[in-house]
Amino acid sequence: MDYLISPATIEDAANIAHLRALMFNDQGSFESAQLLEMEVRYTQWVADKLRSGDYWGWFAKSLRGELVGSAGLWLREWPPILKDYTGRQGYIENVYVMPAFRRKGVARQLMLTLLDWARSSGRIYNIELHATTMAHELYQSLGFESDDGRMGLWIGPIHSE
Repeated sequence: MDYLISPATIEDAANIAHLRALMFNDQGSFESAQLLEMEVRYTQWVADKLRSGDYWGWFAKSLRGELVGSAGLWLREWPPILKDYTGRQGYIENVYVMPAFRRKGVARQLMLTLLDWARSSGRIYNIELHATTMAHELYQSLGFESDDGRMGLWIGPIHSE
């Protein structure tokens, strides 16, 4: 590996938001002013979520310290549902790898780190995401199943009481 994975802190909120803006910029359908406004607002939102423990993020950084990629998990409030009474759902967002580092296993390693944390935390049992066409195969290989544009993964026990 030519990169290291590390957890995000509150001080990383601006970097998370910046990589998110780059992700949307790559999709090509947003104007610069829209992306900048989203980045400013998202920085505050993600800082608040990091502070409260409702967002967990990871960065891949090169051995020289440059940002290579990111992945995030929002522990959003969710109603207790059949088989899952936690009242939380994991939502994966901000999975992004800088173009020069793509197709080198960075996104896979970020996702494996995120999923290891999610499984060991015991805080959520159900994870969802919305995948780009480019990332769909990666998520399928990690066990996610597709459903109307969303992909989901069950990681916890099934509550039966």
